[in-house]
Amino acid sequence: FESMRVPIDGSSCHSGTPKRVLVLPGAGGVGTWVIQLAKKLGGLFVIATASRPESADKATQLGADLVINHRDPLVPQLEKAGIDGVDYIYDGYGLHAYAP
Repeated sequence: FESMRVPIDGSSCHSGTPKRVLVLPGAGGVGTWVIQLAKKLGGLFVIATASRPESADKATQLGADLVINHRDPLVPQLEKAGIDGVDYIYDGYGLHAYAP
């Protein structure tokens, strides 16, 4: 597994095209923290999951670039958005909960 580096000096985790992080779930207590750190300190493209419109709005307000519904299959939603993969995943519940 690869961990997400969050620089504390304000530098970016990458150079060039922003890397992508998938935050499962995005509107939970820790997920909201991960969205903000990944976006503001890491400079990452943040994909968050949420199942309710209010949760999706919250994730977007916190900095998520894209919000998808974790109650539906994730890969088709990512593909529809033109995303063929992610570089990092924050998994708050266990991926088995989203991708049986």
